[in-house]
Amino acid sequence: MPLPSSNPGRIPAYDLSEPTEEYVRAALERVFGPDGATDRWSESCRLAGLVSGNVDTGSQLQRALRVLAEQGGPAAVTARSMQLRMSTY
Repeated sequence: MPLPSSNPGRIPAYDLSEPTEEYVRAALERVFGPDGATDRWSESCRLAGLVSGNVDTGSQLQRALRVLAEQGGPAAVTARSMQLRMSTY
């Protein structure tokens, strides 16, 4: 029986880029529409001590996502989805 490779490589269908603020905003827009996404993201950034549109690092993105998750409901599901996407990148 062959042993699994220690470096499985990338599966072509999942050749995704690093998650960014724009990526999260697009996910929120699919759930809440453009205005709802802007409102929820801006509020999450503000409460995380960040400025919407200037979330540049993974740690900043994680901070904003933690606050977004506290909103509950679909916002929390979206935040958790983005957190999983970041951890698997």
